[in-house]
Amino acid sequence: AKLIEQATGEYYLFITPGITIGQGLLNNLIFRTKVFNLAVLSLIPTYNASGFLAQCVYPINDFLLLNLFPLRLVRLSNSPVFAAGSNDCLFFDAGYYKQLIWNDKISDVLPAATEIVKQAKQQQFKAEVLLANKFIQNEITQVDFRNFSKGLLMHFSNNSIAALIYVLLVVPGTLAVLIIFEPVLLTLPAGLIFMSRLMIAFMTSQNPLHGLLYHPLQ
Repeated sequence: AKLIEQATGEYYLFITPGITIGQGLLNNLIFRTKVFNLAVLSLIPTYNASGFLAQCVYPINDFLLLNLFPLRLVRLSNSPVFAAGSNDCLFFDAGYYKQLIWNDKISDVLPAATEIVKQAKQQQFKAEVLLANKFIQNEITQVDFRNFSKGLLMHFSNNSIAALIYVLLVVPGTLAVLIIFEPVLLTLPAGLIFMSRLMIAFMTSQNPLHGLLYHPLQ
């Protein structure tokens, strides 16, 4: 808070430790913020995971988010229901930030970026969430399961029941199709999973082969 009071710039950029910034990032953030009159812009970084466990775990976040949530609706819809974000990169218009003082309104629920976007939209300000496309890369060597699981739960608005229903539909639901109906019907969910994993892997600059191989474990 003290640093914000001392800051004199027109924009604020918050990034987490371990983030690598690509050339041209700041110009792109400023341009996007000005063109669409954004109060806050969050970028979802490209994860560079090292080790089997990290490579298996971290793509789940992108898979869930992009499967469940159309990111474009964050900017196009005024409803706070359509809120998402990443703490790894948060870019603010300083004027809007000082008006709302979002950090003082938001609880410790992780990731706070989702709540920041929701607060901005509730105040009728514009927000946007985009994939970083290698402009921001996060080097992952260890898995923090506690914070990672909290981040996953935020995709379901911190609703454990909604997360449980999703898991029941995805896992036992597929098994029920195999047991009750003709096995040929499994080609539909299998095809959807195959295409979505490939698409999300290319969108997030991940290895598509890893996405397909790790899917049963994930």
